[in-house]
Amino acid sequence: MNTMQELQRRLDTLEHEVIRGRQDARRYRTVCFGLAGAIVAGVCLAAAARQSVHEVIQARRFEVVDTDGRVVAATSAGPRGGQIDLWTSEGQNIFRAWSNDSGGDLAMWNNAGRNIFGAFATPAGGEAGVWSAKGARVFRIYATEHGGRMVLLGPKDRPAVTAYAGESGGHLSLQNTMETTVFAATAHAGGGSLHVNNSKGQAVICADADQDGAGLLEVANAAGRPCLRAEGRTEGGVTQLINRDGNVVAALGVSGSGDGGFVELFNAAGSQIFSARSRSIGSGCSRSFPRSISSRSGVSRWPARPTGLSATSLNWRSSA
Repeated sequence: MNTMQELQRRLDTLEHEVIRGRQDARRYRTVCFGLAGAIVAGVCLAAAARQSVHEVIQARRFEVVDTDGRVVAATSAGPRGGQIDLWTSEGQNIFRAWSNDSGGDLAMWNNAGRNIFGAFATPAGGEAGVWSAKGARVFRIYATEHGGRMVLLGPKDRPAVTAYAGESGGHLSLQNTMETTVFAATAHAGGGSLHVNNSKGQAVICADADQDGAGLLEVANAAGRPCLRAEGRTEGGVTQLINRDGNVVAALGVSGSGDGGFVELFNAAGSQIFSARSRSIGSGCSRSFPRSISSRSGVSRWPARPTGLSATSLNWRSSA
């Protein structure tokens, strides 16, 4: 009896093991079929993805974030068109490109949030500026209808050096801290012109080329009244001394014939009181008698003011 029970128990155990083996086999087959199906589906999806490319992706804003989830770049729609922004890892906006009413606009900031560079389109063309680390503008360049303008700026956004192209050519001027032009050089049809001004803006030295290409020089007092004039002529040079009333009181130079020199003296009213000139042959001669200044030889061809751009008009400052 015990032997039969033991045999029955073993048969039951064997049957259970067979049944469990069949169940494990079914599960193994199911997993294999599922894995194979997943692989096939993945291959099919990958192939489909390679074959299907989206031609247009639309959104109002695209953002790029770093590993900490902070936005470091963004493309969005601005008030007048597209806009691109860049940020540092600390969240400081340091770059922006967008559009304005005339075209493109670009700005850069430092890590302190101060503007250090800007370039943008204007109705006349383009403009660019550079600022210091403290936010002070130090350089400006922009287009005008006649050409380009460039300005170096000092404290309080005041121009210190100005250069620009005009209708007659190039122009250069220097300004002091009060924005007064103290030096100006310009090109004109006859050649070049140079002005040195005092702190009040009065021209005290002027050098110019006249319409014939000859040189002219004028020296003035602190009030801007001419005191000395010198000019070059075909026959030679002529120099005049002028009193505070604007009358010539002395003149010397090369005579009109070019054969020798002359000296003339005039009273305060401009009447000639002395004249001396050399002869072409032999010694010189002199004479002393009243004569109107307008009747003497060697009258200056100097204009009322040197031709070319005036120092006053060079005291330019364009608004930002």
